[in-house]
Amino acid sequence: MLDLSRIKLFEDTPRKPNELHISTLCYCPRKEFFSYFFKPAIQVLRDDVLAGKYIHRIIQDQLEQMGYKVEVEVSLDLKDNFKLVGRIDAANPDHIVEIKTVRELYSPVLIQWILQVNTYMHITGIKKAILLIVERQTGEIHQREIEYDSNKAEEVLNLAEEVIKAIKMKDFSHLPKCQDNRCKYCSFEMFCRKA
Repeated sequence: MLDLSRIKLFEDTPRKPNELHISTLCYCPRKEFFSYFFKPAIQVLRDDVLAGKYIHRIIQDQLEQMGYKVEVEVSLDLKDNFKLVGRIDAANPDHIVEIKTVRELYSPVLIQWILQVNTYMHITGIKKAILLIVERQTGEIHQREIEYDSNKAEEVLNLAEEVIKAIKMKDFSHLPKCQDNRCKYCSFEMFCRKA
């Protein structure tokens, strides 16, 4: 007979307690809720994710040679000893650079990206960001400038407060659902869609 107590789909306590991750929070507050409690036992990286990581590294290496700091860790204290944490792809004193890889260039810049860079700008005090959007198929790079919008940063801070409340209550049902079609790739989709 199998000892089912030794078989786990998710590992317990996947990260530092009381930390919320800016990038995940901006994409899907529900995923941030689940990630707080669980980590998939096996992380499967799709080809597009691996390509994105590789493209990030290539661009970051070049930006570093130009004098940018890369993988800049930022954090902001929240209520109840929680902290909002993130890692900026690259920054100098004038602006932040956030790298996004896509299958095809989207006409509008995704709201998640705007929320993410505005939160970084809010934390650092830097008022300008550059989104580098890289098409994975062609390697073509598009640049979009984003000016700081305190309302966008405040939206993320309010969302963080809602996630903290959900974590304390252990109830995610009031959190908004994901803003895009990435649910089908999410490790927590089977739990989330039932709510």
